[in-house]
Amino acid sequence: MWYKKWFYITECYWNNAFSYEKRCNLKWWAKIFVPSLIEWNINDIKFDDEIVFEEIENDKIQSHYWLKNLVKTSYKDKPVYIVDNHNHVLYFRYKEYLNKTIWKNNTLIHIDQHSDMNTPDELIDSSKEKNLEYIFEYVNFKTNVGNYIQPAIKSWLVQEAIQLRTEYMLYQIDKFQFKNHIILNIDLDFWAPELDHIDNNLKIEKTKYLMEKADLITISTSPFFIDQKLALEVLRKLFE
Repeated sequence: MWYKKWFYITECYWNNAFSYEKRCNLKWWAKIFVPSLIEWNINDIKFDDEIVFEEIENDKIQSHYWLKNLVKTSYKDKPVYIVDNHNHVLYFRYKEYLNKTIWKNNTLIHIDQHSDMNTPDELIDSSKEKNLEYIFEYVNFKTNVGNYIQPAIKSWLVQEAIQLRTEYMLYQIDKFQFKNHIILNIDLDFWAPELDHIDNNLKIEKTKYLMEKADLITISTSPFFIDQKLALEVLRKLFE
């Protein structure tokens, strides 16, 4: 609903806040692109040339690009949302909560190189959580890629968050007993080269096992943390 039209963020908030002043000093402006959402087949995804994340590395601006759109698709009739910057998924979880795909007190299974468990300065106002316009504004102007999970926990959309960030935890998956609706949260940076010590086929196998169990699947391509062509290769393997 609120991702029908793309827009730019030009001020110092959300993911545009990273190194904002330094970026402005180097090129007189700092902005990032927020794509619109479309329903699309996974095989039709194409790259675009808009900057969706920027940071300073070695005193130089590193610009990162993603796809032309955020994507809604499905996996065995389950809704799947594919985004670039991970905090977008918080909006789509609330959207599916209002659609009654999930309820409150879900189990979040988080496959990621990072925990994303920082707490933003402002949490969700529970009196407004059924207002998707409010959730959209909150996600895009109050959260970032590292702090979007705690708001869902504090508002009881998520009861528990299970972090899968190691080989050991991947081998524990078969022992999990799931009592609640499951939100599977996949960050494709789990397949970045620095985590190649964990077998990539094992990652695919265990992730696909959880995709079968999940009620809702959200996926981030994380432009800052993994080459997007590699991320897209992994994404397609998950849907084979």
